[in-house]
Amino acid sequence: MAEMNPPYQDPGGRAPRALPDAVCDAVSREEPREALCALLEVLRTAGGYSGVALWHTEADRLDPHPRLLAQVGEVPGTPDPSGPFPGTRHRPLRVGPRELGRLVTVGGTDEGAGGPADPLIPLLAPLAFTLIQTEESDSLERATGEMGRLSAALVGRRGLQETAGPLVDEVATLFGATQAVLFLGEPDCGWLSPLAILDHGHAAVRPGTALRPREGSRLQEIGHGTPVLVDLVDLPEGDHEALAPLLTLPGAGRCLGVPLHLGGEPTGVLLLVGDLDDTFTGSLRRHHVAALGSRLGWILESRRVLEERERELRNFRHLLDTSRTVASVLDLAEVPELVARSALELCEADQSVLFLLGDDGQTLRPAVCLGPDAEEFLQLEAHLGLGITGNVALSRRPEIVNAPSQDPRAAKVPGTDDDDQETMLLAPLVCADRLLGVLVLYKLGTGPFRPVDLGIIDVFSTSAAIAIANAHLFATVHEERTRLGTMVEHMQEGV
Repeated sequence: MAEMNPPYQDPGGRAPRALPDAVCDAVSREEPREALCALLEVLRTAGGYSGVALWHTEADRLDPHPRLLAQVGEVPGTPDPSGPFPGTRHRPLRVGPRELGRLVTVGGTDEGAGGPADPLIPLLAPLAFTLIQTEESDSLERATGEMGRLSAALVGRRGLQETAGPLVDEVATLFGATQAVLFLGEPDCGWLSPLAILDHGHAAVRPGTALRPREGSRLQEIGHGTPVLVDLVDLPEGDHEALAPLLTLPGAGRCLGVPLHLGGEPTGVLLLVGDLDDTFTGSLRRHHVAALGSRLGWILESRRVLEERERELRNFRHLLDTSRTVASVLDLAEVPELVARSALELCEADQSVLFLLGDDGQTLRPAVCLGPDAEEFLQLEAHLGLGITGNVALSRRPEIVNAPSQDPRAAKVPGTDDDDQETMLLAPLVCADRLLGVLVLYKLGTGPFRPVDLGIIDVFSTSAAIAIANAHLFATVHEERTRLGTMVEHMQEGV
């Protein structure tokens, strides 16, 4: 580092003078911040300034605000793109073509080029660059070490849930956060489902509070892959409302959003809240946080895929058992409710409605509804080709609608509340190429339906349609037997 401390030439034409011992000593001890402060003090004295500050303002930094690297004396404000603070002078600080930041001076005797402090200014850039690189390297080394320890600690933990808690705790400690939420993303439909929550040091999971970020919100921006560091007071109101069921956000502090991704595809979001470590976060760049998100995304996605496969196997077994149960019941009064309840359990839904097609071949009437809006749905009629339910009946194809409030086919059910967090899963009931009805499942703010749910309900709807057709047939045969029995009795009485 000795080459960063050459003697400087006094503009008055006198012989070059060596820098003060304090600067050289700090450089020899590899203390760039101390050397920078000592050099700023020399600069302040030479220029007659009342205050001097050096700010880091590179655009690719994680923190959007300028970061103070060193200061001596009093300097008002921060570097402002709209213009210097009154009474201050701003100079760019460059290393080659790269602009590191701004030198801000207050007062002074140098009214232009050639002042006594000018030869010192070029010496600031190498020292500032060294300080920035040193702090960046220290932060990355610290993050890498923590991630290495975390990966070792998670060896043997197969479950997604048992992995998520320690992961959130470790990363929150790394950044100095007191609260955190880990969301798993649903890229196809824009949903975020909370997997783990850390609230003031106590890990907890609060299932059933999934959310869909609003268009243009910071949460949506993070979900699409952009790291975001923002003051809580600047967090949009919509994001505050979305996070309210999960966290009690403090009035002050900062929020860091880490996008999780794997192979460039977004897989989730980690939100860190609190008085975050300014030295640590201030030295990071966006691509550093993106790399951290990639590491976390890989850890979680490997567990998620394993759990998904195990869940599919459990669901397949459950589907077989449920289909056998439904097929074994022939009472027409029992079958519709059994179908609706079984579908509710299979897809972990909050509400189910079973519509049966009327004799006119056009009207779909609810035979049974299980859920909080049962009374309102039982008053409803759907028609072939109209609304979401009618369209699914007409197309005879199962469908996931994870944003029904935005679907042009949707019609409001009278007496129910508007809910932009509602999702639907629909399956037509078809037997022997004959439409019998439509099975509709709802999740009420508890997250989206997934492709695996679509596969399950598609298979189950076939079994359900056969069961309903068999129950109808059995009821018809029973009715005919009863009618014939009555006729025989009357004939015998006549004889």
